[in-house]
Amino acid sequence: MTYVTATQLESLISAAQMAELTADSGSVVDAVVLTEVCSDASEEADGLLFPRNAVPVTNAKALTIVKIHVKRLAKAILFSRRGLLERYDTVSSDASESRKFLSKCTLPSTTVPASTVIDTLSDGQVGSEAVVFYSPEVDGDVYIDDVES
Repeated sequence: MTYVTATQLESLISAAQMAELTADSGSVVDAVVLTEVCSDASEEADGLLFPRNAVPVTNAKALTIVKIHVKRLAKAILFSRRGLLERYDTVSSDASESRKFLSKCTLPSTTVPASTVIDTLSDGQVGSEAVVFYSPEVDGDVYIDDVES
């Protein structure tokens, strides 16, 4: 399952830059390359999510979270294709953070809201024994992942 479309990815990058990143000519966006990048990023996300989550992700809230991170991965793949990833620290660090998040998160379909878990923990435990993941794009829900960082 592809979590992000070429159109969604094109909305993140200017048309001129997208053409440079996808096409050998550098003047017209190569739709085939863009579709492959979206697919590759989605597959990478599934690989990172799989140990802790069912894939492909189908839960609506979980999809909202995953799509944010797949867009970041796809953008990094695009820049990497041209050997430009090292020159764009923000793109590189966003992708690294997304990889870290996806590999450690437990998505909404299989998690308990953090407020329920936090109520049962003492003040000293939050942050030392639990990792809290927050995505402001998802109705302010917070999810707990109890693996070590």
